[in-house]
Amino acid sequence: MKLVLKAKRKLGFITRGCKKESFEDALHEKWETCNAIVHSWIMNSVSKDLLKEFWAEYDVLVPSQNCGCAREKEHTVRMHQQRLMQFLNGLNGTYDQARRQILMKTNEPTLNQAYALISQDESQQPMGNLSVTEKLDPFVYASR
Repeated sequence: MKLVLKAKRKLGFITRGCKKESFEDALHEKWETCNAIVHSWIMNSVSKDLLKEFWAEYDVLVPSQNCGCAREKEHTVRMHQQRLMQFLNGLNGTYDQARRQILMKTNEPTLNQAYALISQDESQQPMGNLSVTEKLDPFVYASR
């Protein structure tokens, strides 16, 4: 995480090297915006790790029967659909268009494919369009 923040020139927000008080009042709102973005990146990273842990625990508690039967295949498909929906529902409004495009696909993408599409969409958005003030679901980004 530190490496990513350093690459984006935002590491000072967590090391306290970039304090709001060190900027003139006119820049405080921009500082707050950058700080909120950094917080959302960290929350997203933590959230996906928690969700992965919950899913791994579920997989241990409710193991696959590996019988190759139709019922097992149906269960696996439902489980993947549920995880995809959980991921898509956790996205904030910034990703509404990308979410709709994923849901409209004739072949349902895997969770990793959906994540890749969202990441691609995110990388194409300018920083000012990030809706960091919206409430983020704590179990959002599952497949990172």
